[in-house]
Amino acid sequence: MICFQKSYQLAKEITKKGAKNFGFAFIFLPKKHQKAMEAIYSFARLVDDIADQENIPRETKKKQLEECRKNLQDAIHGETGAPLFLALSDTIQRFQIPEKYFFELIEGMEMDFYKTRYATFKELWKYCYHVASVVGLISLEIFGYKTPKAKELGISMGIALQLTNIIRDIEEDLERNRIYLPSQEMEKFRITEEELFAKKMTPKLKKFLHFQVERAKEYYSKSASLFPLIPRNTRYCPLALWDIYRHILMEIEKEDFEIFGKRIGISKGKKISLALNAWLSTFL
Repeated sequence: MICFQKSYQLAKEITKKGAKNFGFAFIFLPKKHQKAMEAIYSFARLVDDIADQENIPRETKKKQLEECRKNLQDAIHGETGAPLFLALSDTIQRFQIPEKYFFELIEGMEMDFYKTRYATFKELWKYCYHVASVVGLISLEIFGYKTPKAKELGISMGIALQLTNIIRDIEEDLERNRIYLPSQEMEKFRITEEELFAKKMTPKLKKFLHFQVERAKEYYSKSASLFPLIPRNTRYCPLALWDIYRHILMEIEKEDFEIFGKRIGISKGKKISLALNAWLSTFL
């Protein structure tokens, strides 16, 4: 039977391998907080990978997520022996994280099984909450916070990050026959699905993407007042993530919304610089 130490080490390896942005935000965290965030990331990675598996029957993926639910329930009660879930169990108990957040995350992944289009931003907001904001709410329990207002701001930050992912990954999602852009807004800008699948940038599509970027910016602005509500020793982590994703959004604008044929991002050096600046700012 795997021990807690090995479970945390496994979570660390998964984070190192898969966390292209999150990993930079964990570097300067106190050890116990870093280990906890790696446990959370590895769980989120697990359920996300199950949902995104290609050429796997939907029923198979549903069964795999149901197994995750069972392991999660056991972890909450301190009864799991599943490799990744031992570290998760310890983290949940140590930081007294509300269990509902983890089940909401699984529900978010299940949305991709039966919903590939969103009519309104209200519908899309709900999806973003389940797959991103709840991770922020879990993380806040690890970081600590001064007032309940932090939760509201944390939700907005999660929406900002997920909207950035959606805009950046439009082409990748089209390949999975998924469109995370409100269809009513597409109609307003006279954008058809056929035009999206053509993967050719046009002036009206640029206007539409500009609209989407401006809304994401609003959520970054809404969440900017979150960081003073988080203790100095953990504040750097969400601040670094916020700034890394904000710069990815800025890069999309800088590239004039040319999202087809390449995945827009920022360099490793830029991520390290932003993470370092976030850490240094906590001493001011």
